[in-house]
Amino acid sequence: MLEAVRTARTQTDTVMASTGIRYTRRPDGAWVDKGDVWDTVVTKNSYNKELYAELEGTREALRIHVTKQQTTAAVPSASQRYEEKFYQEYIPAKYAQAGRVASKLDEAIALQQTRLECVRASEPGFFSLPATRRDWQAKNTAEENRLKALNGRSWTVEKIRRETHYFSPSRIEPMLDKLAEDKLQREEPELTADRNKERHTEQVQANQAQEARREAERAAHRQGRGPRIG
Repeated sequence: MLEAVRTARTQTDTVMASTGIRYTRRPDGAWVDKGDVWDTVVTKNSYNKELYAELEGTREALRIHVTKQQTTAAVPSASQRYEEKFYQEYIPAKYAQAGRVASKLDEAIALQQTRLECVRASEPGFFSLPATRRDWQAKNTAEENRLKALNGRSWTVEKIRRETHYFSPSRIEPMLDKLAEDKLQREEPELTADRNKERHTEQVQANQAQEARREAERAAHRQGRGPRIG
């Protein structure tokens, strides 16, 4: 048995019922209230089955909670390792990559502007042949379109960088985050699977704890008193 589970069991074998009385669970599964004169024993086969269901439900809810806390404290969870890699490795790397792309685009735009100026400077004169002017116009248009495409790419990169600055808490559409997470999941499939499994388990445990508490409340309600789970 895991130490975390063993510790959780010892920490949740004493609970307070909705009556305000504290019960301790024996190894055989019975709940005991040690009174001044005699002990009150509650089992699943006793007349007070509702109280037994309440105590068991409360214990299970506490056990799930304590087990989760003990396990998290002992070993970093897959979710913790996933988040650490995401924020400390993949987000900075992706942002740096976007910065390098932006710098290269700035250089390409500057070079393209120079090429376009050279083409415009070589415009044929008034007495040039029509074919020569058509060739120049085609070349000029091609260089203009290339410059326009580069400017469009540069604008897109800057838009992504602005919308996903990982130091900014106000980002709305984390496009760069999505690219970083896609890469993380491709390169760390086992960690991603463990994290998804862990999330699913946490959701199941949360549902179980909620259902256990509801069952305890229903049991207390059937006995005609409001729930007060300790």
